[in-house]
This record gives sequence, C-alpha cells and structure tokens, in this order.
Amino acid sequence: MNDNRPLHACNADAEAAEWFVRLQRQDGPEAQAAFQTWLHEDPANAAAWDKIGGAWSRLGELAEAPEIRAARADLQRELRRGQKVRRQRMAAAAAVLLAVIGGGALSYQSWRAAGPVAGQAGPTVYRTPVGGRLAVDLPDGSQVVLNTDTEVRAGDWSKARAITLVRGEAFFQVAKDPQRPFTVTADGRTVTALGTAFNVRLDSDRWSVDLLEGRVRVRSGGAAAELSPGERLVQEGPQSWRILRRDVAEMSAWRDGRLVFHDQPLGEIADEMNRYSEAKLQIADAGLAQAKLSGRFRAGDVEGFVAMLEAYGLATPVREADRTITLRPVGR
Repeated sequence: MNDNRPLHACNADAEAAEWFVRLQRQDGPEAQAAFQTWLHEDPANAAAWDKIGGAWSRLGELAEAPEIRAARADLQRELRRGQKVRRQRMAAAAAVLLAVIGGGALSYQSWRAAGPVAGQAGPTVYRTPVGGRLAVDLPDGSQVVLNTDTEVRAGDWSKARAITLVRGEAFFQVAKDPQRPFTVTADGRTVTALGTAFNVRLDSDRWSVDLLEGRVRVRSGGAAAELSPGERLVQEGPQSWRILRRDVAEMSAWRDGRLVFHDQPLGEIADEMNRYSEAKLQIADAGLAQAKLSGRFRAGDVEGFVAMLEAYGLATPVREADRTITLRPVGR
C-alpha cells in the first residue's frame, strides 16, 4: 500500500530529515503533494527543511565516522540487490542527517542592492561571484535577481527601462508600465515585456528565456517569438531555437537556493553544480557521465551532492589538491 505520510517523528527536525531521505528515492507527484502539505502545515517545518541543506553538506566531513560508514554499507548492499529501501533504512539515514543538523552554512550567499539613479552618466554595473546571488530593486518597482557568476548593466533609467545581461543568469520581475516597455538584451538578442516575470540565461554556447507569468517577445536578427507562461525558449550554438514546456516552480527554484533535476545525465548535473562552487566536479568515465538521476540539491553544496552519490553507491569521489573532485564508478 502506498503511504504518503512521513515516517513517525517527534519533532520538525526529525520529520524534515525523513522527508529528505524519502524524496531522494521517490520523485512522483503523489509524494511531492504530500511533502508540500507537510511543508506548509507549520512554519517550523519549513525552518527545519532549510537546516537539512547544512546537515547534508556536513555529512561529507563525517563520511569516515564508523557509524556512518556502516550505515552507508548497509544501504549500498540493498541498492545493489535491487531491493526497495525499507522504512528502517530510511530512518537510519535520517538519523545520520539529524546527527549533523545545525552546522554548515550554505555557500550560496545573497545580497540586496539599490537600482541605478535616474540621469546618472554611464551604466550601473552589478556582478555576483561564483556562488553569489544579488537582488537589485529598480527605480520603477521592478526587480532583477542575479544568479551565480553573473553581470548585468543598467543605463539611464529616466530614458529607458533597459538592462543588458553580459553573462550568467538573471530573473526579472517587471512592474507594469504600458508606456515604457522593459527590455533585456543578451548577446544581441532582446526580450521585451510590459509587466511579467521571466528568466534569461546566457552561457558560452547556449542561451534561454523562461517565462513564469505574463507574456514576452523575443527577437534575434529577423526572427521573433512570443512566449506564454511555462514556456522556455532555448538556442544552442547556431541551431534554430526551440520552445519547450517547463514546470514554472522549477524555473525559479534557483532563487531559493535549490537545483532540481529530472532524469538528467550525471554529466549535465555536475556541470550545473559546478556553476555554484569553486570546488569542481569532473567525471572520469563516459558511462557514469550518462547515468541519469533525479533529485533536489542545494546550490553550491558540492560536498553534499558528492556525499549523496557515495552514500547511495552511485560513484566514488577522489579529491584532488586543486579542489577538483573526480567521480569514478564504484569499485574502480
């Protein structure tokens, strides 16, 4: 019988730990709905859930403790046999998380800044370091949130509501003003909106626009497209752009310091995790890089992600002197 209730626990910290373990193994809509119900039942639940990120990060530091090594070994044996993780094992894994709750700060740091001053000479430049996030309050009531390793520039706000994304990724919550369209330029392409919420990302060989609400028009050369909420426009290299459907909640997950993956190759996941951390993952085996995984992880929490891979018997990490973590197949 499917049981969507969390395992029995005496407090929010214990319940949060048990939910964390469960969601690493179950990713269906039924489990997600039950989790969201629990999360919003009590403010203490949300606070306890936030603690889990730090606890999971610290698990990497305690990986060689005898009790943790024994728990990992038991879990790995069950997974290799193809058996389902029993409730006792989930409770044991949750206990490991509870043992380290309260320590470890997130490396994904946030700041807030004021927007450009009307009439000032030259552009106002905003930048974030690797693992940083910056919210900028614009003079018209709009807001732009810069993700990790991002740079944007704003011109004279009294003349035009215009932002240039130089690199990285930014989310825009646009205040309505029909007389003054809001324009974002990224590598010669423009996204225009009147009042809406959207995300623009610019990588070396790829760019994308995610629309969360409202409507936007995207232009590149002679091509143009209008997006509806829940749509992503993406273009890789010289290829024609594509418009895909996406979950709106996932589009904005990074603003809460979360990264969400659904059936994606480990190589892609590692690349995304690397954006948020000075410690970098590399994969030494082509087959391992293609292994598909699903999960939710803290942005910048590379050690916690590696600890999860090791705990579940998915990969063996080798830590190099330059802060590179090489992932190898188990047993090699």
